[in-house]
Amino acid sequence: MSRVEEILDEFRGHVDEGARELRRGDLESALVCFERALDCARSSDDPDLVDLAECNRSAILIELGEERDQLPTMRSILLRSADAQNCMVAATNAARVYDLVKDFKKALFYARVASNHADAVGDASQRASVANLVGNLLIADSAVDKAALSYEQALGMMPDNDPVWRARAVGNLGYCRILQGKVREALSLLQESVAELRSLAARPYLISPLLDLAFALLEADKPGQARPVAEEGLALAEELEDLDARKNALYLLGEAASLEGDIETARHCFGELQQRFYPDKPFVSEFLLSVDVRKVVNLRA
Repeated sequence: MSRVEEILDEFRGHVDEGARELRRGDLESALVCFERALDCARSSDDPDLVDLAECNRSAILIELGEERDQLPTMRSILLRSADAQNCMVAATNAARVYDLVKDFKKALFYARVASNHADAVGDASQRASVANLVGNLLIADSAVDKAALSYEQALGMMPDNDPVWRARAVGNLGYCRILQGKVREALSLLQESVAELRSLAARPYLISPLLDLAFALLEADKPGQARPVAEEGLALAEELEDLDARKNALYLLGEAASLEGDIETARHCFGELQQRFYPDKPFVSEFLLSVDVRKVVNLRA
């Protein structure tokens, strides 16, 4: 085996290990693997391999809160690279950056660029991943029916050997079904998503479908069943320091308690929500007790 082949073999090993850590939800370990892959790529004198390694590493850094720092590199790769795979990942990363800062117009622009490059690459898993991302951005922008179509497309393309991502897409489609008024189907999809992610021990990815399931149970007039699901989602959000999920969980848990007639717990949840997220709006707690919270909360915005 030549030195170049050795480097490529080592590079692939680090990437594969990083992908496994990512599916488990261990971003820190995934970052270590992708940084090692970047070191290998730099020793190969292959600019396309270096770009790919930079993109993989940036994807993790974005999720770890360093999103703005990654944009210049991703834009640079998009402008100069002729490699469809690298451009697809760079555009996906750029879309995710704008998703995180709630600039959905720019996020959708880059997601559609990524989709075009994914079509050129022709890998079903990557095309499905981009379709799922487009769905996420459409639902955040309240384009529910279009989002549902994107999730359906993602599930239709996604290989069976990617169970974590499939379970997440199933959960995303379930959330769309709630908003479309198809609560029975939503419950089935979300229960499937939660069960699959539990079986795969993919705990960081459980938060969203858990909260969606709690929301669906509230819509099905089952606050007693929604309450423990929302409690589990809140505990996981607290553990993983997910602020947006923590806020949504408090909304749902407070509403479940209120619908059950447990006003003390509802007031506690809404009071905590007000203190943590709306400290300059002391009226929030009493306001939420007087309205149907399901009409004012958007779990994807």
